[in-house]
Amino acid sequence: MKGLALALFALVSAAALAHAAAAASAPAPAATTQATEPMSRAQVRQTIEDHGYFELRHLERGADGSWRCTALADAGKRVTVILNRSGGITETAVPGGDSP
Repeated sequence: MKGLALALFALVSAAALAHAAAAASAPAPAATTQATEPMSRAQVRQTIEDHGYFELRHLERGADGSWRCTALADAGKRVTVILNRSGGITETAVPGGDSP
C-alpha cells in the first residue's frame, strides 16, 4: 500500500511539473486592451452613451488623450466618467451628485 501511495505521488508530481514547464514556455497571451485611434467628440459621446450613461455634460479631452465628462448613471446619479485612450471607462461619484 505504501508503494502504491508513493507511485501515485510521483505520478502527480511529474504531471504538475510537466504542466508548469509547458505553461512557462508558452507564449504570453496578447494584451486585450489595444490603443485606439483618436476618437472624435461624437464617437466619444456615443461610446459613453453605449455604456449606459446619459445627459452628458462638460465633455473635454485631457492632455493624456482621455476624455472626461459628467453624466447620469443608471440610477440617475451624477458621476464623472473618464474614457481612456484604450476604450476603458472609469466612473467616480460626484459630491452631491444625487440629483441632475
